[in-house]
Amino acid sequence: MLWRVRTTLPDRPGALAVLARNCGDAGVNILGLQIFPSIERVTDELVLRTPEGWGAQEIAELVERSGGESVVSAPCTEAALTDQPTRYVQAARAILAQPASFPEVVATLFDAEPDPGPGGSAPRRAGRT
Repeated sequence: MLWRVRTTLPDRPGALAVLARNCGDAGVNILGLQIFPSIERVTDELVLRTPEGWGAQEIAELVERSGGESVVSAPCTEAALTDQPTRYVQAARAILAQPASFPEVVATLFDAEPDPGPGGSAPRRAGRT
């Protein structure tokens, strides 16, 4: 299963290596990584492929054991592996081509379900009745 995981690590040499080693030892594959640096800490967003049966609790324990704090994880799709600039350009093109697709396109960007909108039904796309 794929998971999008966000955690804060100390900003020091080797901190990410500890996480990578522990992931490898646990059979967890790091498929994607984006780093958001600050002064003393670094927030990392990872896409992980975990062994069968893993959930948010197992992921949090692994990351915290590796020095991570404030661990947040959620299941994701393979779309999370596409780099963000490419995803946003593709989304903008899709919305320009079909403005009514906005809810679905934005939901896809965030690996979410589209908001059904007012009245509780999904918005209609152009050309549908």
